[in-house]
Amino acid sequence: MNLSTIKSICRLFIDDKNAKMNGKTFNMDVAPKIIQHYTYVPLRFVAEAPNAKVDYFNGKDLTQLHILPRLPHVLISRYPSDAKILSEEAAIAKLKQELVIAYEKKFGEFIPLGASEKPGQDDDKAILRNVISHLKVASENDCYYVVPVMYDFWIDKYTGDIYTFYNGLAMSINKFDPYAENALSFPG
Repeated sequence: MNLSTIKSICRLFIDDKNAKMNGKTFNMDVAPKIIQHYTYVPLRFVAEAPNAKVDYFNGKDLTQLHILPRLPHVLISRYPSDAKILSEEAAIAKLKQELVIAYEKKFGEFIPLGASEKPGQDDDKAILRNVISHLKVASENDCYYVVPVMYDFWIDKYTGDIYTFYNGLAMSINKFDPYAENALSFPG
């Protein structure tokens, strides 16, 4: 690593609430500790020092910023101030494009369901065509648009990357790959 490219140097000291960054001293809420051979540092300070945003979700209050419902977690985000945010329409278009690729890989040509057509209860292909044809953002946070399909798809507002979130007994988050053999395999 070329040290001339480093913008900030931050030093934390075990059992000391004072951190040093670029020659200045900052007081932290808690001091770094070593517990059973692991070093623990104050997450908020470490994230906010390089100007990241830190939010805590308690798992219950859905008005708080969150990614996963019912699971307490910390959100840390840092995007360049000049980063362009993907619009809802562009995010939906990108997700639809990738879902169509996955659909065509599994079933053949994708034909959107007509406005007057209703998918049969047992016609998985028609149900999926209907869902893909009518994608909508259900919620969003500072990083992602959330679009429900059979499980939630998250579209990163800054990179356009797409992830799947399965909110079952065993929660899982995966990067969506429309070319994967099981791209349209849904639980249930």
